[in-house]
Amino acid sequence: MTDYVSQTMTYAVHGLTTRLGTFLATAVLVASLGVATSASAQVTITPVHVQAYGEMFAYANVTATVIAVTDQYHAIHGIMATGAAMSGVTFTAGSTGPIASVAQGAVGDGKVTITDVAHGLVTGDYITISNSTDYNGVFMVTWLSADTFEIPETWTETRTGTWIQGDYLTIQIAGMYAINWTAAAGSASASVENYKIEVSSGLGAVVADLDDSASTAQVDNGAAFSSLNGGCMARLAAGTRLWMQVKQTTTGNDNITFTNANLRVHRIGS
Repeated sequence: MTDYVSQTMTYAVHGLTTRLGTFLATAVLVASLGVATSASAQVTITPVHVQAYGEMFAYANVTATVIAVTDQYHAIHGIMATGAAMSGVTFTAGSTGPIASVAQGAVGDGKVTITDVAHGLVTGDYITISNSTDYNGVFMVTWLSADTFEIPETWTETRTGTWIQGDYLTIQIAGMYAINWTAAAGSASASVENYKIEVSSGLGAVVADLDDSASTAQVDNGAAFSSLNGGCMARLAAGTRLWMQVKQTTTGNDNITFTNANLRVHRIGS
């Protein structure tokens, strides 16, 4: 039985346990409706859609998103704020920091240890790493100490770089969600450049780009802002995090400024 059906359904009291599997106990249901369990009766139940929605947005922003490497996703952080209408969805501001060094983890464990003094990350956070040559990508963090954390990656040699935790939304109620984003942006380049933006998700050790939310556009330079938008539908588990990310697909590392941006999610079914 779905949680968004609008019609009323009628069931006999006898057999409620097997016919209404979504209820924990027949006794609780019947008692709450004031129906005696010893008598034959009809119980009318109207399923209720479980609402969940939220957004994060940037308004009149002047802080550029730094593009350190061409054709490498960079999480968008430090520009978003929580929306006014939030239910079953929460907002968390992201962060960023420098990678001072990278060390080999335990032999054979497929992980490396990153040093950044007072990084502020906790186990389960997601970061993108750029400008590190061998360790660029999106990873889930395992906290080791106030100054070190671990990511699943193959050791080559020590490197420096930058890690970014994007501003993100967390889904509290599992279900099917409509996901939409919009942005107005300008490039720091002296010419028009191509950028790709999409939504990424993380749940436990699984990180996935929502490719059907992606949009690629030529972004004007300076004050000549370009409009971008995208969206998709996705079935999301409780605890899933969503963030926006951008990469420049043309040659050059040209920062991009999102003057206005918005990421919205709305639960549309179970």
